[in-house]
Amino acid sequence: MPPPARNPRNGDDDVSDISDEEAPSELEHLPSEVCEDDRCAAAQKPIWHCVDCDSSYCSTCWPLQGPHKPKKRGRDGLPHEKTDPLVARRLDAILNPTKDPLEIQRLHAADQLTKWFGVTKDSTGRPVFEDYGRYATLMSSISPLESMGNRYPQLVSFIGVTNAGKSSPIKMLIQHEDESRSPENRPLFPSPVVGSVINDSIPTSGDVNLYADPTTHADQLPILFADCEGFEGGERTPLGAKSRRTDQDNGASSNLDNFHSRPITWAVTEEQRQREYAVTALYPRLLYTFSDCVVFVLRNAKTFQSAVLTKLLEWGVAALESAINAPALAHCIVALNGTDPGVDEREWDVNYATQSLLSS
Repeated sequence: MPPPARNPRNGDDDVSDISDEEAPSELEHLPSEVCEDDRCAAAQKPIWHCVDCDSSYCSTCWPLQGPHKPKKRGRDGLPHEKTDPLVARRLDAILNPTKDPLEIQRLHAADQLTKWFGVTKDSTGRPVFEDYGRYATLMSSISPLESMGNRYPQLVSFIGVTNAGKSSPIKMLIQHEDESRSPENRPLFPSPVVGSVINDSIPTSGDVNLYADPTTHADQLPILFADCEGFEGGERTPLGAKSRRTDQDNGASSNLDNFHSRPITWAVTEEQRQREYAVTALYPRLLYTFSDCVVFVLRNAKTFQSAVLTKLLEWGVAALESAINAPALAHCIVALNGTDPGVDEREWDVNYATQSLLSS
């Protein structure tokens, strides 16, 4: 007896239904928290995950694996490293974000609540500076002023070229103690949307977003993380800005009580009216002036002099000559993202790496 005919979908007779059990699960690719050696009789805690082997082993079975035997090295010339499976899971979720377009759109829509300030254009094409009130909303909602008296927030700004990975370290700093916080408190501390490989040619973060550090939010000196839109993105609208524009077109907005806008009257030339100019000249100078620390993220150390040092000196001069009531210049951290694990071991020492970078 022939099988019953299937109902075609979208006019395609070859499309078959896939049950939830057959659909690939993202959990299958996460580091295991149990020993994966078939010979293991009774796993000895702790369990370690090997990133190179993509497997987890207990303390007894770890040295029994071929790649883990004495004098064995991986492709980077280093021994396979023991990693806490929970840490590996957390970092894997950050460094390998979802590729689902609908989920990415949802994440960017939710991230609109963290928007601090940005530049748009009015109906005549003139640039307008918009303050979304994120700073006031953040400081009053998470840790009320009445409970602490005077507080002095410390601003840490992350800047750099587009797709350098600025959002990743912020997300790591915010989520590194997620397990110690109750699930109901985690939404109080949103983190940036990390760029996905399916949108590799489009900037991710739009304008400037502001996030609270969970570990210091209730202190007298709370730390705030500013995620700045990357340089060299041209006139392409970042995914974050596209999501905000869609919300505005649909009549949705946030932080209306603290929202302020004003025209940028000094933008008189065509260059100054471009988005690239605001991202390269306006955002970093504002952040540099008000920041206690500036984290410059880049992937290529060879571009340090042109991409980092020159800009930092220009912003420092502008802040020193133009800023009022700025008792000290910001500290600077240069973060080399995506560093090869096989780099000279001395490069992991902060002092050596700093001197090596400055002398290059």
